Amino acid sequence: MLDSAAIDVRAVQRRTIRVLLGTQIIFAVVMAMASPVTALLVQDFTHSPTLAGLAQAATIAGGVLAAVPLAELTVRRGRRVGVTSGYLVAGIGAATVVIGGVVETFLLVLLGTTLVGAAVAAGLQARFAATDLAEPDQRGRAIGIVVWASTFGGVAGPLLAGPSDSLARAIGLPEFTGPFLVIGLGLALSATAAHLWLRPDPLLLSRSLADSANHPIKTSKLRPTLRILARTPEARRAVIAVAVVHAVMVSGMNMASLHLHHGGESLEVVGAAISVHLAGMFLLSPLFGWLVDRFGARGILGLGLALLMLACGILQTTHGNSVTGIMVGLVVLGLGWSAGFVAGSALLTGSVEESARPHAQGVSDLLMQLAAAAAAFPAGAVLDAWGYPWLARLIAIPVLLVAIHLAVSARRIRPANNQN
Repeated sequence: MLDSAAIDVRAVQRRTIRVLLGTQIIFAVVMAMASPVTALLVQDFTHSPTLAGLAQAATIAGGVLAAVPLAELTVRRGRRVGVTSGYLVAGIGAATVVIGGVVETFLLVLLGTTLVGAAVAAGLQARFAATDLAEPDQRGRAIGIVVWASTFGGVAGPLLAGPSDSLARAIGLPEFTGPFLVIGLGLALSATAAHLWLRPDPLLLSRSLADSANHPIKTSKLRPTLRILARTPEARRAVIAVAVVHAVMVSGMNMASLHLHHGGESLEVVGAAISVHLAGMFLLSPLFGWLVDRFGARGILGLGLALLMLACGILQTTHGNSVTGIMVGLVVLGLGWSAGFVAGSALLTGSVEESARPHAQGVSDLLMQLAAAAAAFPAGAVLDAWGYPWLARLIAIPVLLVAIHLAVSARRIRPANNQN
């Protein structure tokens, strides 16, 4: 049992945020290389675009598969063990990808990329670790600061792919395996930092402060947690909103890249479009976190949904492959995701009792990633059949439905319950 009386909780929270910032920056930088390099590696020795796409999808699947087990481990052992374990498993996966590339065995690469997905689950969990010791009126800022660290991934990550690949070839490794060496080393570094410095464990300390000895934390599985979320209206709304916000962002971003590429734009233009989108996603997340704390999570979630609707409106006008229109739309799409993601995460944290939070957070991340994966398949078909403007119109529908539900439900909640 932690001696909570002898601990300066504010100092621990500041230390926790610093450690999470460091681990998230490293995580974001190295993981930015994973998806594009995976496709290139598999394509190189299988000559199959289908298998290359399958290997890319395996990382998403790995994140989905790891979400609930990591939440369960977190409940039992704390945030430090949960985050560290996710990064270590992913580091092993990166090493497996390198071995699979050396022996040119697709199944090994597939296994490795699936394990790498555990880092995605751990990285998502890190934003919730920032809230364990935060005051209720500072949770938004805590989440926003950790999300902001991912900015570095979009900027620095792709720049490391070329040099790391050149280094790997210099020591006799196959082309495209070098980035996975860097990914493995970076994740090992993040795991080590979390293991050494994420202490006292924020979740365990939070429990100690709440006198959890008198209220034991019970382990739970997926179905009981889903029942808890279903019985808690505000938590249910938060989970649905985060899932929709993430799925719409992923569909709009990924298909914009294909739309530009099919329209004959260069890779430089495509890269620039994605870069401005990533800037919209991450750069202002601390601001949105502050707004959540100042005006309430529900209000900023509504702002995020409104920005997503505006983005869809801009993108649906991009007939004739308007690069400027697409870039503006992608920036607004990123801003909408940022506001909705930060606010939805804070709303979920504030609406579930402490003993159920880690499970609820893990299930939310699971559903969020499943929603994004499920949206990716029809998005491609819509793009091929009707074009990108129609995709923008269709993905606006779930955003509008969530916004209407949020507005209607607000009338049934007393103003005091709107603050999180």
